[in-house]
Amino acid sequence: MDYIQTGIAKNLIQFNDDHTRINYVIQQKSDNFKDPEEKVRAQAYIQLVVDYGYPPNRISIENKVQMGVAVKSADIIVFDDDAKKQPYIIVECKREEATNAEFKLGIDEGFSYAVSVNAKYLWVTSKLLDNYYDVASFPALQRTLNQIADIPHYGKKEISKARYYKGAKDEDGNKAFDIEIVPQSELTRRFRQAHDAFWAGGKRDASEAFDELNKLIFCKIWDEKKKRRIGTPYDFQVFSNEVDGTETLERLERIEAIYAEAKKLKKKPKKL
Repeated sequence: MDYIQTGIAKNLIQFNDDHTRINYVIQQKSDNFKDPEEKVRAQAYIQLVVDYGYPPNRISIENKVQMGVAVKSADIIVFDDDAKKQPYIIVECKREEATNAEFKLGIDEGFSYAVSVNAKYLWVTSKLLDNYYDVASFPALQRTLNQIADIPHYGKKEISKARYYKGAKDEDGNKAFDIEIVPQSELTRRFRQAHDAFWAGGKRDASEAFDELNKLIFCKIWDEKKKRRIGTPYDFQVFSNEVDGTETLERLERIEAIYAEAKKLKKKPKKL
C-alpha cells in the first residue's frame, strides 16, 4: 500500500505545491517533509488510522512532554480518550536508513516519553524496522521481556500473540496482518540493513555475516511457503513476551527448527 497516497485520498495529510511541507489536517500541524524522519512519521500516522483504526482526533503530532525540568516533543501520541488526557501509545520515529545504534537510541527515547506520560505501549519505527513494547506492565528499564508482536488495534485491549497470520486474521478471527510483496528497492535496503547488523561494524567477518544472513533468508522463504491453516501465525517473526537475550531464546529455537526441517526435507530424494 502507498500510505502517503492513501493519506492524501482520505484527507489525513496535504502537501504544498513542491511537496516540501506536509500538513496533518486534523492536527493542524505542518512540518518539513524533506526531513527523512518526517517521511517515516507520516507513514506511521496513516498506518495508525488506516491499518489499526485509531480515530485521527485521538492522535497528536509533535506533542510536548514534560521530562523533569526539560520539555521535549514526542513524535506521535495516541490517546485513549477524545479529550487527549490519557496517553495510550507513544510512537518514536527514526529515519529509514537508521543504523542499529540510532534505532537503539530511539528505543530509549521512546521509553523515556512513554514512562513520563504513563503510556501503555511504545512503537519504535524506521519504516524498515519496527519494535513494539508493553511499557506499563514492566519495570521502566526493561527492554527485552516486554517486547510484543504488535500494538493493539483500536478497540482491542489484548496484546496479540503475533503480528503476521495466514489470511490476515488471528485464531479468534480478529484483524491481523499477512505477509505481502514489497518493492525490490525496499527489499534491498532491508537486506543491507540486516547484513550491517550481522557485520556489527567490522566486529564480525563480512563473509561470515553474509553466510548467516543467507541462512536466515532461507528460513524466511521456507516459512512463507510452508502450508498452514488460515488464522495460524507464521513462525519466522517476533511473538509477544518472549524471552530475549543471551540465554533461552524461544525465537531462536523456532528459527533453528525451521532450518532443521528445511534441510531435512531438501535432502529427501525426489520420487520418480
